Amino acid sequence: MEEPFEPFTITHVVRNLSDWFIHDRSDSKVVLQYNVPWKLQFKKYNEEFCVYLMCEKDFFDGEWSIKVKVELTLSTAIGKTYEMNVIEAVITRFSPWYCFLDLMSWRELVEEFAFDDQVILDVKVQIVEMAGVEKKKKSINFDDEDAKKLSDVTLCIGDEKFHLLARQSPYFHSMFFKDFKEATMEEVPLKDVSPEDFQCFLEVINLEPTLTDDCVENVLKLADMYEAKNVTRQCEEFLIHKSNHSDKKKLQMAGRFNLNDLKEQVFHGLRTKTDIRAATDPDLKNPEILKRLLDMALKYHY
Repeated sequence: MEEPFEPFTITHVVRNLSDWFIHDRSDSKVVLQYNVPWKLQFKKYNEEFCVYLMCEKDFFDGEWSIKVKVELTLSTAIGKTYEMNVIEAVITRFSPWYCFLDLMSWRELVEEFAFDDQVILDVKVQIVEMAGVEKKKKSINFDDEDAKKLSDVTLCIGDEKFHLLARQSPYFHSMFFKDFKEATMEEVPLKDVSPEDFQCFLEVINLEPTLTDDCVENVLKLADMYEAKNVTRQCEEFLIHKSNHSDKKKLQMAGRFNLNDLKEQVFHGLRTKTDIRAATDPDLKNPEILKRLLDMALKYHY
């Protein structure tokens, strides 16, 4: 799979550290990114600990490899941080993880670093290249012979074509044929859109259960672009009921796309100082959400 890969971050809160025994561990939820399932694992070894970035691809998927740049940040609710510089690693079928070693000792972590017996893990992942990883399979083929026979317009994104019965649909007409020139063209080019994202967008319109953590944000971007409110609602329902994205990521999307129900669900689940800190993105461009997080933080006096 070759494409420009946007970096992503996995966040996980580790709790009750003083109660841990040797070989105890805490796993984050599995998040799908670029059709690959990822998670973090925090594990105690003797008087030390380590953090794993783990790829959960099936061993029997065949040969594959993923070259990544990874960056680890440990933080607490009162603002302490510990960072490891960017490290380059190759994750493969036979070695499906990267382990951050040589961190602080377990005693330092529990007695000097952690706050309220908790610590926040953030691992930023930048995929450099991937081999042997397939793209997501299509639920509907918009370029087969049946689609061509039934279509009255072809939407073109690069070399890929999407044949739709669109001109007779007020819904599609308002999306794709807003000016007279496009309304009379047999083939309409779409710019600044990836064919994979547009495929998912059309599948959601056709009520296919296609949404994943991998594609939901990009489908929301298209729904916003084309004012497809029904698609936005389906994405919000997915994020509320099925997504494994962190609270921080959900609040980013809630603020950007005005997903009020999602926002309220996240805020309802923030029960501790550490939860609030883990959900806070200082670069979030939504003053209402940032103010609400700050108000909650002041309420807890940290």
